Amino acid sequence: MKMLKKYWILLIGAAAFQGAALAQNNEAQLKAYEGEMGVFTQHHEHITLEFEKDELVAHSNVVREILLLSDNAAGFFNTGSVYHSYFHALENMEGASLVPSDKGFTRYKATKVRTKPSRSESVFYDDVKESEVFFTHLKKGAKTLLTYSMSYRDIHMLPKFYFQNYLPILDASFSVTFPKGLELEGLLQGADVDWIKKTVTENKKTTTITWHATNVPKAKVFSDAPRFGYYAPHLVIFIKNYTKPKSNSPVAVFNNVSDLNRYVYRFVENVNKEDDKHIADKVKELTHGLNTEDSKAAAIYTWVQNNIKYVAFEDSLGGFVPREASEVYRRRFGDCKDMAGLLRPMCSAAGMEPRYVWMGTRD
Repeated sequence: MKMLKKYWILLIGAAAFQGAALAQNNEAQLKAYEGEMGVFTQHHEHITLEFEKDELVAHSNVVREILLLSDNAAGFFNTGSVYHSYFHALENMEGASLVPSDKGFTRYKATKVRTKPSRSESVFYDDVKESEVFFTHLKKGAKTLLTYSMSYRDIHMLPKFYFQNYLPILDASFSVTFPKGLELEGLLQGADVDWIKKTVTENKKTTTITWHATNVPKAKVFSDAPRFGYYAPHLVIFIKNYTKPKSNSPVAVFNNVSDLNRYVYRFVENVNKEDDKHIADKVKELTHGLNTEDSKAAAIYTWVQNNIKYVAFEDSLGGFVPREASEVYRRRFGDCKDMAGLLRPMCSAAGMEPRYVWMGTRD
């Protein structure tokens, strides 16, 4: 019984010491970032690449914790949001408020998640959704904790990770674990990335690469300048190739630009395989009396511009695969790739040899 009492005294003492240490650390952070509304105490993301039923899949786990540094910060940070879509599916999401107490922090689970269509500032309508959790009991010195996991339907579309944000970040890290036999590339982009440190650990079956940074100042946003990704430090990862279990043949993903072209071309290779009589009749009407390819192309182009209304709708693969030209012609609306997809068979019907052109962009 005496030993048991000593054991409980030790536990209580340890808890009290830990609570005091947390409170002291909290106070230090409040002073160090005085003037800021908040600071990310941690922003961590971990990607796991693994084989499920002989197919390579990707999942991520994310932790975002914000310390509130001002009295009015609660009104700005009382929600936590995650954006997701067909390609990036939200699997799980939880939130909690961590409120200072004598023993460290008292945890209050965030209220129910709400999911709604995401608002877009551009002309596009897409299938991106926003899921939110709502934090309670917030005040200066409290923390918001948001954790979630995602699955990626296409291993060609792995996420980017920005090491700077709208708040300072005490501890930022991105890591990826992948099986042996997979070649992964990680590119640090932005104006200054020397302070981001990379480490590699291995075991018999997997390799883990981690990019880590501490005490990151908040991002600066400039007007009349290139987009944020041009100068903001961020990481781009992609798979070059992998070998399936019980196989000796590597599967190419993004070894080079040719692999990227092959991936993009599959979105258009099976579109507009059949001719449409209505399109052919319209082309005959438009090009009547015209003798040069330039004049025919100009007449077709002008008609498409004047008669096909621009409507941008990106739903899952609809953001990549053009609609059938016959459908665009009949409905009289489509987005940029739909218009290009219509121009191609129209020019073909006029006796020309039109081709899709693949143009890369860093936008």
